[in-house]
Amino acid sequence: MLLLGAGSGNLTDLRPWPRISPVTIEFLDRTAGRDKLYRTLQYATRLVQWAASEDVVLRLHQAGWIQKRNDDAQHGKLAPAAARQPSHPGEASETSSSATKMGSESSASGRGRQQPANGSRLAPSSSASAAASAASSSGPNTTTTALAPAPHRTTPWDDSTERWRLRVIQAAKQLEQSVSQGRRLFRLLKVLNMYQVFVSYSDQKPLVFVLKQLRTLIYAAYFVLDNIVWASSSGLYTLAPEKRVRIGSLSSETWLITTVLSFVIDLITHQTTVDSLLRHLADFPMAFTLVRGIRLGDGWIGVLGLISSLAGCHAEVTKARRDLSSRKLSR
Repeated sequence: MLLLGAGSGNLTDLRPWPRISPVTIEFLDRTAGRDKLYRTLQYATRLVQWAASEDVVLRLHQAGWIQKRNDDAQHGKLAPAAARQPSHPGEASETSSSATKMGSESSASGRGRQQPANGSRLAPSSSASAAASAASSSGPNTTTTALAPAPHRTTPWDDSTERWRLRVIQAAKQLEQSVSQGRRLFRLLKVLNMYQVFVSYSDQKPLVFVLKQLRTLIYAAYFVLDNIVWASSSGLYTLAPEKRVRIGSLSSETWLITTVLSFVIDLITHQTTVDSLLRHLADFPMAFTLVRGIRLGDGWIGVLGLISSLAGCHAEVTKARRDLSSRKLSR
């Protein structure tokens, strides 16, 4: 599509759309590059779910960054940080009755005293009763309602904002499920690629050769388990819930083992880069917590997954740029 020059009246000032970088095309042509890109999108949606969660909204409300309506606080959604709720139903009535009693006693003591003559000072007892009367007349609500000014701007939080938050969470969940199912579909029959890698390894170091072959076999087992989960979620195969949990646990164990093996192989072969180190350090906590049954929050999963995915994308872009350079030199 072309953009015409304003008022030119001819086709001499034609400007085409910006060209896509060859490195980007090479990156998107790679299956591994597309998988890393979809993985980045998947963990980004998980981070969005955490950012829009009720826990984050509660923390922002307590910090004073947002202000919810009082009716929401009365319904038990979010209690105001400055307001003090009575510990039992009779506490408020007892407080008001005691304040009224103090006010009546102070006023009665003031009326019992005689008015001093002009120019004479009040007695110590009369000045104390006057101070008590002034304190009681000011009321107990002055200390409760007098709040310190917020150090930053407070954003109001109404019903429309709450509905928008729920819609964002629902959309992020649906997008995450769609991307997850799409990645599993792309990994369908990828065990054949692992077989090709298994028969093509030829390393001179026996230890490295054994570790790489073991990692390839465990990767193949991971893809087989992942294909079974995809077939069950798609309705092609009926799987009992307990078996599905067991398969998911085995898949997490294979992920953890391959992560450790990849890190060891990079150390032995002196091929550790910043991208590979970040990817291993981010994948290990997620895989370890899945194996041990430890529940990580959506925020931690989103951050660690984004670090690992972005590092993988950068590594694939570097490989694509290197391949393009080698092709140009071969010509």
